[in-house]
Amino acid sequence: MARILPILLICTFFYAQCGILEFKNENVTLLPILYGGWDKDGESAIFAMNTDGSGQKKVFSLGREGLYAPKRSPDGKKIVFNTSLNSLSHWLSIYLVNSDGTGLQPLKMDEQDEVPVYGYKPIWSPDGTMIAFEGGFGGEIYVYSFLLDTVFNVSNHLLATDSYPNWSPDSKKIAFNSNRKNFETDFDTSAHHIYQVDIATLEVERVS
Repeated sequence: MARILPILLICTFFYAQCGILEFKNENVTLLPILYGGWDKDGESAIFAMNTDGSGQKKVFSLGREGLYAPKRSPDGKKIVFNTSLNSLSHWLSIYLVNSDGTGLQPLKMDEQDEVPVYGYKPIWSPDGTMIAFEGGFGGEIYVYSFLLDTVFNVSNHLLATDSYPNWSPDSKKIAFNSNRKNFETDFDTSAHHIYQVDIATLEVERVS
C-alpha cells in the first residue's frame, strides 16, 4: 500500500494525463480509448474503441513481437508504445507509429544508434514535444526531446528507483515515484514518495 498510494497521488497531482480525452486529427475524431492486445490471428496489435466499448478498430499490427502501453500524442498524429522488437531486454524498446498505422520507427538516442532506446512506460508531454519514460537498470526518468533529437536523464539518482513519470499541464515539470529519500537515512527501500523535477533546471523537490 505504501508504494501504491504515491502512484495514485501522481495522477491527482498532475491530472492532465489521467482522463479520457477526445482526440482530433485534421478534423477527424479518433476513437478515444487506445490499448495493446492480440488479434484473432495471434498477432500483437494496437486497438482503438469508444468509451462504451463500441467501434473497436485495429490500428496497427506488429506480428509476433509483443507490444503494450500505447499512448497517442496530444495532436493525435502519432502513437508511442513499448515492444520487444529489437530490444536489448524483453519489452523494453520504445517505438513510434503514425495514428493510421504507418511510419513505424524506433525512438533512438540519435540517428547513429543501431538499437532503440531502452525504456518503458513512455508518456507524451502535453505540448507534444517530448516523451518521458522509465529507463536504466536501476530505474531513472528520461526525456526524449523531438526538438533536440536527444535523450537526457532528468531524475539522476544512481541508487534510487524512480518510476511512473507524469507531466505537469505546462510540460515544464515531471512528477515521479521514488524511494531516494531512504538512501539518505536508513536505506529502507520499501517507502516511496512523490517528487517533481523541473526539466529546465533539473532541480528535484519532494512533494509528498
